[in-house]
Amino acid sequence: MDDRRELFAALARAQGAIRQPQRSKTVRVAPMNGAAYTFSYAPLEEVVASIAQPLAANGLCWWQAVEGESLATYIGHESGQVVRSAVPLIPPRPRRDKDGNAIPPVPQEWGAALTYARRYGLTMALGLASEDDDDAASASGAVSVPVDRPRAARAKPEPRPEQTPAAKDDAPSADEIMALIQETGTDLQKVLDHFSAASVDTMPATKRRQCVALLEKKKAKA
Repeated sequence: MDDRRELFAALARAQGAIRQPQRSKTVRVAPMNGAAYTFSYAPLEEVVASIAQPLAANGLCWWQAVEGESLATYIGHESGQVVRSAVPLIPPRPRRDKDGNAIPPVPQEWGAALTYARRYGLTMALGLASEDDDDAASASGAVSVPVDRPRAARAKPEPRPEQTPAAKDDAPSADEIMALIQETGTDLQKVLDHFSAASVDTMPATKRRQCVALLEKKKAKA
């Protein structure tokens, strides 16, 4: 008999304590038919932050692994009981150079696809609502592009006397830059060479802002 009563009881308590993650990102959707619109979603880091304490307080943990063409999410209990769910890994959108030749996906593009699957897999496994419902638009072939939006203020704990509050990093995220690179058909390696960066993820905040400004300028001329 499959007895995971301890896990499910702990998971029920944790779900009752989890607050829905903050939807701090906004995406502009361009449907094939109809007017464009925007919807908000919670990035992976917001999802992780919202579940960490409730899961730990109830003896639960989580991990993910790529298994074939899917990404599996596991929820484990201190008793040793485990439950698994999986979502398909969606490969990066194909790109072509000016001569029409296919350009192989770079690691950063696969990283963005993996982050997307991790966010969906984790929210599905825990029953979270991390974004507005745009299923109808997605089914019609809509294309999503991240856009800037003022972030809602979040309550922060008072720093200890010996601590110095870190400056807020409001620079564009790596996912936003990758979306613009794909949308404008820009060669990722040329972008990295121009800004002397090993990857978009490691690009300093100042260079990320400069990169987005250049990509937006190119997008406006298209």
